[in-house]
Amino acid sequence: MAAGATTPAKVAAAIGRDQRSLHHPLDVLTTSGLLIKDEDLLLQRRPVLRLADPVVRLHQLVTVPRRAAFEERKAEPAWRAAGHTGSSHILGPVFEQLAREWTARYVSERTLGGPIGEVGSTVVNDPAGRAQHELDVVALEEGERRQARNPAVRVLGEAKASDRVRTLADLERLDRVRGLLVARGVRAARAKLLVFGRSGFDRNLTEAIAGRSDVELVDLARLWEGE
Repeated sequence: MAAGATTPAKVAAAIGRDQRSLHHPLDVLTTSGLLIKDEDLLLQRRPVLRLADPVVRLHQLVTVPRRAAFEERKAEPAWRAAGHTGSSHILGPVFEQLAREWTARYVSERTLGGPIGEVGSTVVNDPAGRAQHELDVVALEEGERRQARNPAVRVLGEAKASDRVRTLADLERLDRVRGLLVARGVRAARAKLLVFGRSGFDRNLTEAIAGRSDVELVDLARLWEGE
């Protein structure tokens, strides 16, 4: 699961077991808080499973494959070799969860344009572009129910933990996803667009949002301070 087996079928295939035999152990792990079931906020689709503790992912993906190097005190080359894994499978998911928690608990209604309800994530199909867009942060308007037919959406957000600054392409992607949702009947035309970036934002992006009231840029300092 740490390596990306996020559904019961994928877990069963990875360990060579029948999927039906995993119902009970997966339920026990979820009930005990070791696993989390992330349900799509907008679509009725199977929930995605993830490990609750990022330290477990770190152990499975970084420490275990390079145990010999760490035991021989060759930590620096081991960490360097695990750089991409750590960024995409550990830091990335943690940063996305921080963005959702910040949106749900700490940001002001003034920033979001009003009160919000449930916060989660979703996947948006793009038939024309032959792609799927994963949205890291989605917040419904207060009083809306998840997976409703035509929900009102208050926030759409993208969270990236990479070392690269966020660019105008990130905002253009959010604009496109908002348009796709509106075309699908989702009431998202007035949704706030939040771009979360661990490494900040380039000049073109900051200049592009200067005249827009529907976009907010959120860096690490703002995550810490709230608002």
